[in-house]
Amino acid sequence: MKKRVIGLLMILCTITLLAGCGNDKKENKMVEVGDYKKIKVDKIDALKVTDADVEAAIRSDLASLNKNTSVNGPAAKWDTVTIDYVGKLNGVAFSGGTANDQQLTLGSGTYIDGFEDGVIGHSVGETFDIKLTFPKNYHNTGLAGKEVVFTITLDKISRLPELTDEILKDIGTKATTVAEYRELCKKEMEVSNLETAKSEMQEKALDELVKISKLKQRPEDRLVRITRDFVYQESYGAIVNNLSIEESVKRTYGKSVKEMVDELLTKELAVEYVAEKENLFVSAKEYDEQVAKMAASYGETDVDAFEESYEMIYGEGYIRRMMLQEKVGAFLAGDAMK
Repeated sequence: MKKRVIGLLMILCTITLLAGCGNDKKENKMVEVGDYKKIKVDKIDALKVTDADVEAAIRSDLASLNKNTSVNGPAAKWDTVTIDYVGKLNGVAFSGGTANDQQLTLGSGTYIDGFEDGVIGHSVGETFDIKLTFPKNYHNTGLAGKEVVFTITLDKISRLPELTDEILKDIGTKATTVAEYRELCKKEMEVSNLETAKSEMQEKALDELVKISKLKQRPEDRLVRITRDFVYQESYGAIVNNLSIEESVKRTYGKSVKEMVDELLTKELAVEYVAEKENLFVSAKEYDEQVAKMAASYGETDVDAFEESYEMIYGEGYIRRMMLQEKVGAFLAGDAMK
């Protein structure tokens, strides 16, 4: 761990030494931007919302209530069961095929085809066999394409509460009937999918902006901030995978930390350059509305406290910078956003 910390400090120090001077120069002189008005991106259509998508969202809401009931059976699709099982190949238990007290939501597709369907219809206390065949492309070549037998004991069945008009109050939706709730869920998902498509187009436009931009100077204050924030955000993945930050970033992005920081700095300066040229800015009203919206999405009622804690994690000014990037990205994407 000490080596990891020293490595992070060395990265920060090295990049700080490479920072350019000239903080008294205008920001638009720190980056050279090509003809951004020629940037074109393809339109990305929002994903369609299916009935299955709506039902999955409803199940998620019902599960969040923690009002499941235990039933004896028979087990049905979307029940969560607790099972013990032993898998055998040619009558012999195979490695990785035995488990106890395993929770499984029937219909989730967590196990190989046929396993979950084989549990449906059985009741608590039953022990039964199901014959299955592993897929030919299964990652364990010793089992790929092989026929096996699973002996399963069903220990518990947990069932979601029924969707009724009365339970909608617990969910916290504005809808007062199940029909209204389903329609509201669908509309909310459609809005979410549309926003996702727009975000993807904005990012593609900003990627193109970075490609036609060249970093001329590295303002030290920005370089240190961007490096600090980037290293912090990437540190969890590095720790989980027992890698140095440099190794983790290389694996994730195919670039060094310095290359990623330069790219982020180029993006930030180029965005500000375009914003200045096109008179794009984030108004106080837009900013306050966005922060309030973000706080609400996290279930926070104290907007000021949320803003302070959020920027403590992601860096001061992060929200405003992201909002400006979205505006510039939307401007660059142009007709594709319509």
